[in-house]
Amino acid sequence: MNLNKEDSLQLIQEYQKHRMLWDPTDKWYFHKIKKNDAWDEVATALNIDVEDAKKKISSLLGSFRREKAKARKTMGTGKGAKDIYRSDWFAFNSFAFLMEKDDPRQTISSEKINDSETTDDSEISEVESEVHLQQETPAFPELGENIEQNRLIFFVFVSFSFLMIRWCITRKAAHFLFIIKLSDIGTL
Repeated sequence: MNLNKEDSLQLIQEYQKHRMLWDPTDKWYFHKIKKNDAWDEVATALNIDVEDAKKKISSLLGSFRREKAKARKTMGTGKGAKDIYRSDWFAFNSFAFLMEKDDPRQTISSEKINDSETTDDSEISEVESEVHLQQETPAFPELGENIEQNRLIFFVFVSFSFLMIRWCITRKAAHFLFIIKLSDIGTL
């Protein structure tokens, strides 16, 4: 399926209108039914098949990524304006809405939040509530407060268990395994 340049540009415009097709932060991005409906609308606007629209967008996106990579490779310290690659591909400017899509998003540090950072109060309260929940719920509440002591007890127990199993296998004393009860080991 070959679309002329005008139809390709119209396809890109229709694709841009449906944010759920290209923006992973959109709430409907992972909703297959909604995305299929959006692809139907894109294809209907151009009177083409849905699969043809998907294939053409995929091809155009590949070309866009190639042109974007060329531009990024030429940017750098000490480069003059005439040394930076400027794409003359007909659809490059139409895909301007995707220029920042692959850039990493800003994250929130749960360790330290500076006053200079602009954060939402809801984000701060989310982090505080997660930390508070983690502090209130110990992993093994019956073992006690001292985490290092609990780790040591667990390590000794697991090591002893493996040594006993290994001894039983090497001595062909499989009947010994039946003598040891898990309830007896749990009281150590």
